[in-house]
Amino acid sequence: MGGNLIYISNRIYPDFLVEQMRNKDQFCIDLKNSTSVGHSSLQSLESIIPPAFIIKEHQLLLNSFKELVGAMEDLLRSIELNTSLMINAADLEMEISKFKKIERMVKTASMEVIKKVNGEVMKLNVINNSLIK
Repeated sequence: MGGNLIYISNRIYPDFLVEQMRNKDQFCIDLKNSTSVGHSSLQSLESIIPPAFIIKEHQLLLNSFKELVGAMEDLLRSIELNTSLMINAADLEMEISKFKKIERMVKTASMEVIKKVNGEVMKLNVINNSLIK
């Protein structure tokens, strides 16, 4: 999942960070590829049956990926409706701000999963150590 998020991020953000104009056709290709990767990640998450102790956190992660895929589809529709050959970061500022919000959601959900898993590992270590003694 992490690698897929990096792939998506590298396709969506780079040129917008420096406020450059971008070729619309190439950006649409990158966005379509990113959306496909997002759908693949979403399908993987949906097929996972998480341990009971992280069901809530897994659902948060799943929901944030759904938001990500939906935002990419919305952005693609928005760009395809634009008749200009080039796109400008300023024109897409609102769309990009959605991604930043979703990025925070994914990060929060991921950190919650990590905290819970670490907690369970610590519990198992304590149990194993007491059994060894």
